[in-house]
Amino acid sequence: AAALTGPAGPRAAAAGDHALAAAATRLLAALALERRDEPAAAAAAFAAGLTRLAPDWPVSADTSLPGRRPPSSDLRRDLETLAGLAPPRARQLVDALVAAAAEDERITPHEYAILRAVCGALGLPLPPAVALADPTQSRSTGSRR
Repeated sequence: AAALTGPAGPRAAAAGDHALAAAATRLLAALALERRDEPAAAAAAFAAGLTRLAPDWPVSADTSLPGRRPPSSDLRRDLETLAGLAPPRARQLVDALVAAAAEDERITPHEYAILRAVCGALGLPLPPAVALADPTQSRSTGSRR
C-alpha cells in the first residue's frame, strides 16, 4: 500500500501508518458511537467505515466497536495527527466517515459536526452529498402536503 502521508504533512509522517490508522479508527468509533442508544446501528456504522479504509490502511485485526466514545482530547489530537495525510488518503478517510454516518441513510447533527470538523482539519470540502444533508439547515420547498 502507498504511504498514508504526503510531503505537506510532517506530523502525519512522524506518526507512522499504524498510528494514523489508529487515529482514523478512533474517529470512526466516535462517529459510530453517536448512535450509542442503538448498538446494532453503531456497530454497522463502524463496520461500514472500516470497510472503506481496508485494505489500504493498516487497521487493527480487532474490528469490534469500543464500548465508549474516545475522549474529546484524544479526538483533537487525532485530528492534528491526521492533518498531514496525503490528499488521496484524506479523501479515503472522509469517504469512510461518510459511509459510517450514512449507513442508516440519515446524518444526525452530531455526525454532521464531526464530518465538518474532520474535513476542516484535512483541508477538504464537505462532500456534496453531506453538504446537501446538512441537518442544521431547513429546506423549504414552498409546497405543503
